[in-house]
Amino acid sequence: MTDIKAMQQQALSDHAAIFALEDLILQADQVELPVEHEFCNGIYARTMHIPAGVALTGQIHRDECFFVVRFGIIRVTSDDGPKTLYPGAMVVSGAGSKRAGFAITDSVVTTFHLNSENETSPVKLWDALVVPAPVSALEAA
Repeated sequence: MTDIKAMQQQALSDHAAIFALEDLILQADQVELPVEHEFCNGIYARTMHIPAGVALTGQIHRDECFFVVRFGIIRVTSDDGPKTLYPGAMVVSGAGSKRAGFAITDSVVTTFHLNSENETSPVKLWDALVVPAPVSALEAA
């Protein structure tokens, strides 16, 4: 089992700028981002539709997963600095990662996660796959 407290503390240190950006985003008008959930044996795919001009941040992932751009152009943070991703781009988001992005055009992205229990409840999967935001990050919001 992953040490959640340690991951939260590491995330505060590693991703302070993304948490600050997230705070600013949360102060702005919010945009509905439709999400689709798909399942096959051992895999959960979470697809998000992001309108052009939307800035967003992701959650802290407990485990690594694939991030695939299916449509559009999106700029995202990475361990190697910002990257512009185009349709067909696939990157690995490592355990403990937290990303920020900006949709240059209308975009569709999908993350693929291990789902060894074949859970089909998006709420239960969310709880199993992401690290809750560190308390100090929540206090800043």
